[in-house]
Amino acid sequence: MKSVFILLITSQFVWSSQTARVLMVRGDVTQLSPGAKNAKPVKKGDIYKEDTSVLTGDKSVVRLKFADKSVMNLGPKSKVVVSKMPKKKPNMINLLTGSIKAEVEKKDTGKTKMIVKTKSAVMGIRGTKFQAIYNAQNHNTSLVTVEGKVAMVKKEAVEEKLVKEEVVKETANTEVLDVTGEAPKEEVVKKVVSSDEELDALNNAFDEVPAEEVVEVDAGKFAGVQEAAAKPSVPVKIAPTQYEALAKSMGSNKKAEDVMQTSDAEVEVESLNDVATEGQVVQKPGGYVDVQTGLYVPPSENAKLNEKTATYEVEKEVGQIDEATGDYIPPKGVKLDAKKGFVIDQKELAKVASKEEVEKTLAIVNERNQEVKKQVVVNKMQAKQTAKTNSKSRPSNIGFEFTPFSEVLTLNTGEGGDSEFLSESAYDVLLTYSKAWSDNWKSMFKLGFVTYEFERSNDGNYASTDGGDDFIGIIDTHQKLSQRWSLSYELMNRAYYFAYPNDNGEVVVDSVALSSIAFGGIYSWRTWKDIKLDLGGKILVFLPEEKKLQDGSSEEFEGGGINLFLNGYYQFSGNLSLNGNLFMQSLTHELPDAEAEFERFTLGSGLQLNYAL
Repeated sequence: MKSVFILLITSQFVWSSQTARVLMVRGDVTQLSPGAKNAKPVKKGDIYKEDTSVLTGDKSVVRLKFADKSVMNLGPKSKVVVSKMPKKKPNMINLLTGSIKAEVEKKDTGKTKMIVKTKSAVMGIRGTKFQAIYNAQNHNTSLVTVEGKVAMVKKEAVEEKLVKEEVVKETANTEVLDVTGEAPKEEVVKKVVSSDEELDALNNAFDEVPAEEVVEVDAGKFAGVQEAAAKPSVPVKIAPTQYEALAKSMGSNKKAEDVMQTSDAEVEVESLNDVATEGQVVQKPGGYVDVQTGLYVPPSENAKLNEKTATYEVEKEVGQIDEATGDYIPPKGVKLDAKKGFVIDQKELAKVASKEEVEKTLAIVNERNQEVKKQVVVNKMQAKQTAKTNSKSRPSNIGFEFTPFSEVLTLNTGEGGDSEFLSESAYDVLLTYSKAWSDNWKSMFKLGFVTYEFERSNDGNYASTDGGDDFIGIIDTHQKLSQRWSLSYELMNRAYYFAYPNDNGEVVVDSVALSSIAFGGIYSWRTWKDIKLDLGGKILVFLPEEKKLQDGSSEEFEGGGINLFLNGYYQFSGNLSLNGNLFMQSLTHELPDAEAEFERFTLGSGLQLNYAL
């Protein structure tokens, strides 16, 4: 009886001091105790000390419970080192590869209860349920919070706290000292701190590093650390379907609409860019987080906004969610590679879908891969070159634009009897090329011609006049300020047609090439089904130029005006899109020497077909 009592006391002491107990094990799971050379199978009921490493095989999981009642599930093909488990300080988990799901008991102490570190990030947990992922191939760390809140910082921001400086003094050499009279030299060297010092440094790091280096990830949100990015990404909400499945797998009954509820979805989405600091990546909310690669699969550019959760809806062709685990499942015939992004197996894809479904899936996956690949950096040299490589890999488009319009041209000579001319069969035809230079800058180049035909309207008498064709050249640059607002800067040279009566009452038509600059704003108004609508306006100013007319005289042209427009975008597939626009323009052409001016009022609509390269 006495021996049993001693055994129970000893067992309780071991359990309560710096240990973790195995609650459940499934599949091939091994552990390596500190100092041991050979790994051993993990069994239910095992108790492990600090610095024990645990490794799971394919389709294998293990659940550990710590003395502070925190619980951690280690997913398939994962490895952790349970580095520190002190009584009055946080547990420290080193996630070397794979994924963990953990629940940390919440206490009103305001202290960090667990620290999870990877080779690229450090996470501080005070009381919450969360999933952390680290992929050793692309060095991405991904975090999804299910309940509570988790702080996250890039490891580089705290690395200086993980080393210490020591002064090393050379051993005195009496013979040398007698000859040179020099004392032994001192050298300052840097050494890695001990595990106890590391725990203290990381525990204090979230209060000591600059606030802009740390992100706090609320329930329902994802944030990631990518090697090329200077900071963790701005936390964004994941797909509601994935959140609910993930929450259920961790014993939470939280619903997406309760956790993600919002009073104004459009304002919330727009604010993501406003809160981002320099070096932060902003992802589109509503995407899927892949457990295998740590990559985030965002919704498309034209995805529909869910007003209840402030997330965008992902197309079914991009994949689905495992309802039991919350894991992302790519579409059949498609794999998500840690370094390459989406990889397509044409043969497998053809087996499971019709030709139309295959084409649609390919188009959507290829388009989405442009965003996914931005998250993949596999070494530090590549990280330094990311800015250059991204500029080459950013999407570009070629297109064809046809814009018919009607126009009223009024000549005012200041002497009364204004002459008014109406356009007939006027239109622009343009070839376009657009290029995104960064997440915030995009340029469009347009070349083409304009065709006019005029009718003169004076007291009901019309005289048809052919205007001909002439050149248009446009450089238009957009600067993205937020999710909703962009600025537009335009430089244009185009032919304008001027109709006026000569001394014989005949209509004369002159083609005059004028240069102008324009500045304006664009507001992303709303998304309706698969159509995205923008509102905008710009102020246009003509550069003063002297031009020769048909009668041999020269006139100096000045002036300016405004342009208001509504643009619509519809994505047929990953590569093909259709843009439409309605616009109203009012311009004034001043001729100071002739003491006259032309007023030009234009209404038009256009269609532009784009193909993504």
